[in-house]
Amino acid sequence: DAIRADIQNLTSTVSRIANKQLGRAQDRAIEAANEAEDAIRRNPLSAVAEQAPQALQAIEVATAEASAACARVGASNMTAPAEPAFIPQNAILGTLSISISHSPFDNDWAAVNRKPATRAMRASLAATGALYSGDRVAQIEAVNRWVNGKIEYAEDSQIYGQSDYWASARETLRRRVGDCEDIAIAKLELLAALGIDKSQMRLVVARDLVRNADHAVLVVMVPEGALMLDNMTDRLLDARLPNDYRPIMSFSQNSKWIHGYAVQPAMPVRMASAEGFKPMNMPMAVTVEEPISAPVAIAMLIAQSMLPTLL
Repeated sequence: DAIRADIQNLTSTVSRIANKQLGRAQDRAIEAANEAEDAIRRNPLSAVAEQAPQALQAIEVATAEASAACARVGASNMTAPAEPAFIPQNAILGTLSISISHSPFDNDWAAVNRKPATRAMRASLAATGALYSGDRVAQIEAVNRWVNGKIEYAEDSQIYGQSDYWASARETLRRRVGDCEDIAIAKLELLAALGIDKSQMRLVVARDLVRNADHAVLVVMVPEGALMLDNMTDRLLDARLPNDYRPIMSFSQNSKWIHGYAVQPAMPVRMASAEGFKPMNMPMAVTVEEPISAPVAIAMLIAQSMLPTLL
């Protein structure tokens, strides 16, 4: 009983801290929105007007992150966080994707995203048994199961003497050892050799919210939906659901994204229109089709980095 009371008190304290963080984030969002409105009103033809929508999107994502943190703290009871109440149809692990033009992992991704040796891929692909099934999902499952069974997990520091190293699929398959992103990359290249377009696959760098550790998985888009391939299980999971992960960045061929949560109900924001300023309901996290500017991406990444502190 005493331990249970201590846990409840700790949960209550963390929840109060998270709610304070949320209140401050919401106050800043309202203040920033008002400032943007005033700036546009004073000089509607200036560059401020062009940057305001992107600034508001960054504010919305930051507020959504704080809200999601509060929701998880309130519902977790010191266990795995609850899934978001609202998950969009195009979600990746429960989040929306926001396209960016640069990331800290660009060089790593470029090094492993080159076309692998065809002979090596074909030999490994034949060993998976995927070539003997005409069903695409069954083929993906065969590759996932084979790689999980054949590639031993080890940290980069143990294999390469580096804290972080992204190995190519050829290197991982030759050594038969790799960490989570190495294993995901090997699956990606094997599936590409099978005929799946690389644009339909994503390497997702995420935070494992149960183990409180960094992780990486592969997401594959098929007509049946998005599938998640994880070295922690041979089962193909629904990639639209969080699955106890919080995506940070994802990579697909020549594209890259950061991720934010969508929260309902929508946050009312005043936006400029031909008839003047009108209240509009906007989602607190949005998908941006074009790569966003560096300052906005940095603001979003700061919002993402707040979660481990809150939790």
